[in-house]
Amino acid sequence: ANDPAVGSLKRLDIDYSCGGRQQNRVGFEDGNFAQLRCGDNAPVVQVYQPPVQTPGPIHHGSHSGGSIKNGLTVVNARWEVVGGGTWCDATPQLAGACDGRTSCQLPVDPKYLCNGDPAVGRQKRLDIKYLCNGNMQPQIGFLDGSQASLQCGGVAPPVQVPASNQLLQVTFARWEVNGGGPWCDALPQMAAACNGRHFCQVPVDPRNLCSGDPAPGRYKTLEVRYTCRGKPKATMGFPDGSQAALNCE
Repeated sequence: ANDPAVGSLKRLDIDYSCGGRQQNRVGFEDGNFAQLRCGDNAPVVQVYQPPVQTPGPIHHGSHSGGSIKNGLTVVNARWEVVGGGTWCDATPQLAGACDGRTSCQLPVDPKYLCNGDPAVGRQKRLDIKYLCNGNMQPQIGFLDGSQASLQCGGVAPPVQVPASNQLLQVTFARWEVNGGGPWCDALPQMAAACNGRHFCQVPVDPRNLCSGDPAPGRYKTLEVRYTCRGKPKATMGFPDGSQAALNCE
């Protein structure tokens, strides 16, 4: 009946069954409505979210121990609003598509993940932790509408690279009218989508940047500066309607 952590961001995580069949875990951030659905044509039940403490990452015991398996083994797959928020557990779908294979692809789409979209109309990212021949790989993320693609080539376990040498870090992102004029700071969105990854891709449009267009109807460019393995990369410019793609290979 009381807030367990006043002033701190929390999330409500729910495990539930539908007709006796266990469903994927779903999560809802503060201030939203917890929405549960039982079947594609069933009405949505909305329950106002009471404040609860945020749990740590989900770990799936079926993949965390035992004998080493050849090929891919999905440990955790979490489809979550970019920057943190509502999410769902997509591990069953990714494991079904990928486990035991050397490569796999699955669309980041509610037709294939979580039995439905956990946050309709909001930009999300599917983050995947997986093993290759029994060796943990760097976490990889895929934005809505893309193809989640995992690779595990060869028979021998891959060479592990220190995490500090693998990560993108966005240091500057400014969406501005060409030639100077109105602009906005897109660093929060770019950092949320890209930091800590080998590769990221963000559409240059007001649904994904700055919480809105700083100059509707005027041609703009998103200027991005970032580091790769701690070393600065050349400044990148992406025009309206393109995909801001950063690579750290």
